[in-house]
Amino acid sequence: MEKKVAFISPLEENPPLEGFSRIMNLPRYGTISVPTVIRDAGYQIRVFSEYVRCPIDWEYVLNSDYVCFSVLSSSASRAYEMADMIKVKTGIPIIFGGSHASVLPEDCLKHCDYVVRNEGEAAVVELLDFIDRGKDVADVKGISYRDAQGKITHNPDREFMKNIDLISDISLVENYRPISFRDMIGNYLKYRRIWINAQVIQTTRGCPNNCKFCFGRVELGSRYRMCSIESVIRDIKNKLEILGTPWFYVVDNEFTIDRARTRELLHRIIAEFGNKLRLLVFARIEICRDEELLQLMKKAGVYRIYLGIESINDDSLKEYNKRQTLEDIKKSIKTIYSHDLEIFASLVLGADRDTRESIRNTFRFLVDFNVHAICVLSLYDFPYKEKILGIPQVFPDNRFIHNDWRFYNGNFVIHYPKRMKPSTLQQEMINGTLGFYSKLRTIKAFLLQGKIDYFAQYYSLKPVIETMKKYTVVLKRYEMGLYDENENLIEERLPKNEDPDLKKRLPI
Repeated sequence: MEKKVAFISPLEENPPLEGFSRIMNLPRYGTISVPTVIRDAGYQIRVFSEYVRCPIDWEYVLNSDYVCFSVLSSSASRAYEMADMIKVKTGIPIIFGGSHASVLPEDCLKHCDYVVRNEGEAAVVELLDFIDRGKDVADVKGISYRDAQGKITHNPDREFMKNIDLISDISLVENYRPISFRDMIGNYLKYRRIWINAQVIQTTRGCPNNCKFCFGRVELGSRYRMCSIESVIRDIKNKLEILGTPWFYVVDNEFTIDRARTRELLHRIIAEFGNKLRLLVFARIEICRDEELLQLMKKAGVYRIYLGIESINDDSLKEYNKRQTLEDIKKSIKTIYSHDLEIFASLVLGADRDTRESIRNTFRFLVDFNVHAICVLSLYDFPYKEKILGIPQVFPDNRFIHNDWRFYNGNFVIHYPKRMKPSTLQQEMINGTLGFYSKLRTIKAFLLQGKIDYFAQYYSLKPVIETMKKYTVVLKRYEMGLYDENENLIEERLPKNEDPDLKKRLPI
């Protein structure tokens, strides 16, 4: 008889913390790939993703043999609450995975039995097999757990998979189905959300670049691993058959690192699908150096590039180890626009050399260059990962303001910047975002081009902005006495030891 696995991807909405799920019906990639390999290993599995508004069948969960959670930091508190409830009612082994578990395994082990770190597919299947057969999990690489004496043990990291060809089965995600116009109206009336279906595919893993703020290199490695072209095509066909929508997010860390292979893939996509697909891809600004590739991207249905601008401050770019300058960024934007491609600009603010004026200049730049959408994040990292796992941090533990994981998603300032107060940075992020999405000339231009998603993006951010405003008030309490009259951080005043108050849930 097949053993039963419940797989849960929680979404925290109290308070509203991110806007993407308000407009997009899209599960996380790991919520599809990991359950697929668990199913293929012979287990019965049901996947409950709150990112697609899937109600959790608690009767199934509480009668399962295993419960797995895929955890982002912003949803960790909700995952902890669910796991604690399951523990009280049953003795089911609980397994945590995902980005939050990978960097904070010891925090997670207060609520679960096992943590799968980093790339999860191979580790979780082996872990389940070892538990089933009563074998010592000390031999399972890439996991953390408590041994028989209750001591936390971090097994050695698992080698990254060489073969990443995987046709992830989206049909495993319950309630992830085609959305009718009637569904859209009903969802708006009931939840005040504009939902459209989108799909997620992955064609490569890993990134050889070493941007200081990025966790991707740790989570998926520095070696660029590529799916075979045939498996990518099969994956797209399979997802089109099940869900229908041609909108795909290609979640490679960087889609164009191996340009010869990217060209080959784009040629196949054109041959198989023509211009039917609508693809968003992630790329660095170096893409402007290959105009032939940009032409192919346009023909294959790439409509928007999530472009790693990160900063327009050359000093901050050096600090981030981006190996690009403001002039490089300007040239890249102009070249991309010359091929009728849109830009989703990625910015990371709050570096040690950033100031209030540099933040304002950044938002002016975004408006002046007419980027189509923005993802503006505060620089963030996770405390204790260097002490526990030996993974270097962007800033030391005493520069973290609090440990309320709900606000660890980039929308909220969680560290003490050096050249401005955290509340100043947060307020500038609010003002800049509102200013970007309210420029009359920009609105008119996008209306004339039929780019209604511009308004959907603004709509999705409205409740997040309200949470950011409340959060700014809380920041002012924490920063008192830590900055001089010019808003320079007085580092010797930072707490040298962990403050128990930082563990408390913020009053938001």
